[in-house]
Amino acid sequence: MDKFHEGDSQSCPTEQDLLNQELAIISSNRESCLQIVTGSESLKDLTEALLNGRLDQVLGSNEAKTLLSVKDIGQKLKESKLSAIVERLVQNYLGGSSQESRKQRQRSLFLVGVASLQLFIQNNWTGPNITFNILQCMTDADQDKETPQQVRDITLSELSLDDCNIYPLVAAPEFLLLAKCILVDSLKEIANCLTSTWWAVRCLWVWQQVLDERAPPIFDQIIPLIQKVSANDVLICKERHPDLCMTFHLECSHILQYYYNYKGSRDHLQSAEKFAGLKVSLTGALGKRTKFQHNNLAQLLLKVERESSESGVDGTHQEVVEQAREPIRGLPKDLALDDDTLLNAIKLQDPGEGHIPVLSSVEQAIVLAVGVERKKNSPKHELLAEEILAYVITVLAKPQTWCVHMAALMLRCQLEKDRRRTVERAMMQMQSLVDQWRDEACPVMDRLKLFYATNLPPKWAMEKLLASLFMTLGSVSAALEVYLRLHLWEDAVNCYRRLDKAEKAERVIHEQLAIKETPLMLCLLGDVTQDAQHYQRAWEVSGQRSARAMKSLGLLHINNKEYEKAIECLEKSIEKNYLQYSAWFLLGYAAIEVKKYNVAARAYQRCVTLEPDNAQAWNNLSSAFINLKDKQKAFRTLQEALKCNYENWRIWENFLLTSTDIGEFGEAIKAYNRLMELQEKYVDEEVLGILVKAISSDEAENVRDVYGTPAREYKKKLAELFGNLTSQVTNNAQIWSLYARLHGNGESNDLEANDKALQCLQKAHRLKVQSPDWIKDVATCRAVMEQSIQLAQVYVTCSSNKTNVGEAIQLLSSAKLMLKSTYTKCKQQQQEMKVFTPAWSEIDEPLSQMENILQTVTDRISQLKGQS
Repeated sequence: MDKFHEGDSQSCPTEQDLLNQELAIISSNRESCLQIVTGSESLKDLTEALLNGRLDQVLGSNEAKTLLSVKDIGQKLKESKLSAIVERLVQNYLGGSSQESRKQRQRSLFLVGVASLQLFIQNNWTGPNITFNILQCMTDADQDKETPQQVRDITLSELSLDDCNIYPLVAAPEFLLLAKCILVDSLKEIANCLTSTWWAVRCLWVWQQVLDERAPPIFDQIIPLIQKVSANDVLICKERHPDLCMTFHLECSHILQYYYNYKGSRDHLQSAEKFAGLKVSLTGALGKRTKFQHNNLAQLLLKVERESSESGVDGTHQEVVEQAREPIRGLPKDLALDDDTLLNAIKLQDPGEGHIPVLSSVEQAIVLAVGVERKKNSPKHELLAEEILAYVITVLAKPQTWCVHMAALMLRCQLEKDRRRTVERAMMQMQSLVDQWRDEACPVMDRLKLFYATNLPPKWAMEKLLASLFMTLGSVSAALEVYLRLHLWEDAVNCYRRLDKAEKAERVIHEQLAIKETPLMLCLLGDVTQDAQHYQRAWEVSGQRSARAMKSLGLLHINNKEYEKAIECLEKSIEKNYLQYSAWFLLGYAAIEVKKYNVAARAYQRCVTLEPDNAQAWNNLSSAFINLKDKQKAFRTLQEALKCNYENWRIWENFLLTSTDIGEFGEAIKAYNRLMELQEKYVDEEVLGILVKAISSDEAENVRDVYGTPAREYKKKLAELFGNLTSQVTNNAQIWSLYARLHGNGESNDLEANDKALQCLQKAHRLKVQSPDWIKDVATCRAVMEQSIQLAQVYVTCSSNKTNVGEAIQLLSSAKLMLKSTYTKCKQQQQEMKVFTPAWSEIDEPLSQMENILQTVTDRISQLKGQS
């Protein structure tokens, strides 16, 4: 096995030749490299086959057969894992050869690993399917008819990680395992290939995408590899390989976003934009959206500008333009919107305003990724779908690449599925995309170009999305048929529940359990029956590794209000898989219920790390901080919650209370104004009282907010708030009283403020005495009397400041009338009730005060009349 085949040493490629070949392979750009493929005949054949998309030829080559040749594989599989067998084959293939021969074999091994990964992707993502079996590379594979199924079962088992199970109907999983054994497990052996680490990242990412949960072991492997590639100055070099730089950053952005590292994802995406020299922003232009629209209205568009003259891809910008003019074969059809009202595209008043520059395929992928990132990290609002659609329209305007076009069309389907006028187009378009997997019009390598940079889902995930569109249209039975065919049992169970056929769901689960008892099916049975023993059994079957089993059992305990047991189960679940957002959220909820606020804070902090745009998690985290007496942290977390959901009045109310508590008077006033927008006639007398007391009290100069600003600085804003509030709520006496106090209760040196205070006190008093029951309660009666005395005193103060005698007499007359009415009713009530209820004697003093001020008002009126 040491010797290469005859003719293998005929040519010796330079390091630059090998680098160019690797760059062409990693970018799926066969045109740039086929003319310079050099090396031994076997290497040339492997490289050319790989670049031309003839992946089965690579794996069926003599080199692949030499690598994978094994005798009696059926027996060996009974003795060890398939990955262990491949590892020994790799060592045997590389061992014992000369240094030059070893280098060539390392490169051959690398090419076989890449071809294996690409073939797996072709069979599960891009299509069309290739019926090539890995056992065809193994000399005696067809001697035992049971061996193919044996290999598949072992492969599926090896590719599953603890609670992360591989999709059961995945096609040709053996090629993924072979790719993993070569590109990841044997990475040191192929380290002389410059792009080997990048391919290891790709292999791990593909592996993750066929698992049903985020796998911490893969995450822990992939991050250091990304860092290693980022530090490779030869490969990631803007001057020499700008297109590869953009591609790499796009791939990293998608990976990190999946693992909840949104900041890292955004940083990589911004790097890709910077390398491309693109500036992407939303703008507006006049145009028409409907067929019967007469007036041009503002329409949302995407503006794409180049910050430099560089194209951002290899070659000049003119070459990009020429490439764009070439017809693209086999692209998915972009279905027109056949609606009786909406136009298929916006008709602009000035077509030049909607001009989109010619973008290369990688630049289109960047634009699309920016739109996806905006969708993921923006607060939910009505215009969000319109904003993202602007990015999609830009990419679809001039299609360049199969993967980018597929991803853009699929995103449009997701945006249109909830709209009555576009849902039909979304369903038909999605069906067209699913059918693309069987269409052979587009060459294999054209399909694979930019595959890793577009985050395209596997074929079963696309069909699942199609089924969800059926659900949107109310066709639950059609969706159920898809789920059953795809073995998506959890979705199928949900469909049965919607159809009120829980017993049918249970029967289907039992049928699958009869075939094989798996933790997933036992968990689904527990979901249907709400029986804890099924979750316990799932935990046992998994060897106490199923995070799903413990999470579901924890949820059951929460539903039964057994919070301590729930915390125990959820802690076990998180220990097995710390990338579960729902488990952390449930843990926080259970911890708050039993007042374990430290545990709750830790859980919700993890939640907002995983999902920074989840307003509910931020709100609950603030609740934990409040109970821990850390209101400053609660305030900051509520600010984050409002960024995620600006329309939730409950979050705003929590923000109002917390802001008031810590002295954030400006934010409290802002929050109250927002609450009045969200909740008509919103009233919180306690908060208003605190704000008025802080801002208008005699010690207000000494009262400062959290930043040291004097509270009086907020008087104008608070007055505006009361003005808005009293225009909505006109029948609350307490609010008018607080408004009067804000104006100084008629005791200030500002005459205008005194007049306003008088008006507020008048309305407050009028509202108090309007109720017929105020006179029946001694405490209420005393309060009205004291308010009457205060109002009379303000009448007197304001009248003394009037230069017009007639106006002064009018004010005092109003005071006299008010006092007489209140005094008479209170005196009469006291005389009737004093015998039976001694407590009424308490109003003797305010009655005497009212008599005195009434006499003062009467004397003052007489005095003024004498002057006139």
